Amino acid sequence: MIARRDILVLVFLALLSFILFVFGISVGAISISFGDVLSILFGKSTQSDTWTIIIEERYLRTINAFFAGGTLAVVGLVLQSFFRNPLAGPGVLGISSGASLGVAVAIMAPFTVLTGIFAQYTLGLLGSFLVILLLISINRWIKGVTLLVVGLMLSFFTSAFVSMLLNNSTDTMMRKYIEWGFGSFGMIQLAYFWYYILAVFLLLIFVFIRFPKVLNTWVLGEQMLLESGYKTAKVRLMILLVLGVLIALITVHCGPISFIGIAIPQLARMILKSTNHSILLPTSLFLGASLAIIADIILRTTEIAMPLNGILALFGAPVIIYVIVKGAKRGTNI
Repeated sequence: MIARRDILVLVFLALLSFILFVFGISVGAISISFGDVLSILFGKSTQSDTWTIIIEERYLRTINAFFAGGTLAVVGLVLQSFFRNPLAGPGVLGISSGASLGVAVAIMAPFTVLTGIFAQYTLGLLGSFLVILLLISINRWIKGVTLLVVGLMLSFFTSAFVSMLLNNSTDTMMRKYIEWGFGSFGMIQLAYFWYYILAVFLLLIFVFIRFPKVLNTWVLGEQMLLESGYKTAKVRLMILLVLGVLIALITVHCGPISFIGIAIPQLARMILKSTNHSILLPTSLFLGASLAIIADIILRTTEIAMPLNGILALFGAPVIIYVIVKGAKRGTNI
């Protein structure tokens, strides 16, 4: 049962993310009023110059920030529930690093048969799948902080291969990968953008429909899952496929984005004080989307010489530190 307060919080966050979405489109080198942005978005104006500014410079970028931030927050929540660890996340467990290695191979490896964005998708998916599969296998024997250490080691392992590729690549390939590695919501390729957004949207709908009941049962233990009629192997495979695709899609289009996937689910739990994934999943979505849009606005409109992940760290790191300190005070093994 979802409490009325939780529904009100969700509605507030949905409105907040929409306001930030419109604000993200309106601010920039040329300011556009809220009214003009809303008019154009709802087809009530045909001012071609303004429309070009919104579409080409801000609209698609803000959509990308909304879906990327929201998706990473949802993925982080699922991972934390699946591994029963509040510090699990795409970056901490090395999953984003696996996808990054796939992208690095697609960009810089001279022996790659596939080329272009298709190669980045394929190899990025392969990298994220392999890491998740390895983590699921290892999770049978080790848990808690040890699993996070394994994820960290996997990140170092993949980084070693990326370093070798960088040392043997051309200046053009190296520059392309480094620019991608900084992370940005502005890396938009119009030929593929809407297909990518549609794929993310459909997968999120699938998560919201299929995952809440499964995760609510999973956190109680695998035995409870079996007693509820679920097959553990199928649940693991479903989570592997969905999370692998989502992480690869976001990583290919935005680069390795940190902190959202680990900090936002914790913030959602603190706000709601609930363990019901039916409300936690959409709450994480809107919180992650809002944070991503705010970070992108700061990146675009200020003179702060800081990459996207640096800005996200300013928001995410305090939340993570709070969770660790709170767990230590309670004597909880994280």
